[in-house]
Amino acid sequence: MHLSKKVQMARKKAEQDSILLANRIRLLRNEEAKTRKKIVETEKKTQEIIDARRRNEKRRQDKEAFEAHKEALESEFRTKQMMDRADQQHKVQDKLRSIRERNQGAGNVIRQERQAYQEVVDFERQAAADEAFARAEQVRAAMSQAARTVLMASIMDVRMYLLLGANMRAKFSARAPFKP
Repeated sequence: MHLSKKVQMARKKAEQDSILLANRIRLLRNEEAKTRKKIVETEKKTQEIIDARRRNEKRRQDKEAFEAHKEALESEFRTKQMMDRADQQHKVQDKLRSIRERNQGAGNVIRQERQAYQEVVDFERQAAADEAFARAEQVRAAMSQAARTVLMASIMDVRMYLLLGANMRAKFSARAPFKP
C-alpha cells in the first residue's frame, strides 16, 4: 500500500494543487478583471479629459472668433461713425459757408441799398442846398436890386431936391425924409 498511499497522496496533492491553481487562476482573473476595469475607467477618464479639452479648446476658439468678430464690428462701427461724423461736419461746414456767402451777399445787397439810399439822400440834400442857395441868391439879388432901386430913388430924390430948390423941398420933405 505504500504505492497506493503514495498515489493517494499524489492524488490529494494534485487535487490540492489543482484547487490552489484554480484559486490562483480565479484570483489572477479577478485581478485581471480589476485591472481591465481600471484600464477601461482610465481610458474613459482619458477620453473624458480629451473631450473636455477639445470642448474647452472649441469654446476658446469660438470665444476668440466671437471676440474678433465683435472687435471687427465695433471697429467697423467706429469707422462708420467717424465717417458719418466727418460727413456731418462737412455738411455743417458747407451749410455755414453757404449761410456766410448768402449773408455776405445779403450784406453786400444791404450795403449797396444803403449806399444807393445814401446817394439819393445826399443828392436830395445837395438839390435842397442848391435850391436854397438859388433862392438865397434870388433873395440877395432881389434885395440888391431893391437896395439899388431904393438907392437910385434916393439919389434921384437928392438930385431932384437939389435941382428943384427950396419951395419944392417942402413938398418932397413930407414924402421921404432925406438926411444928407
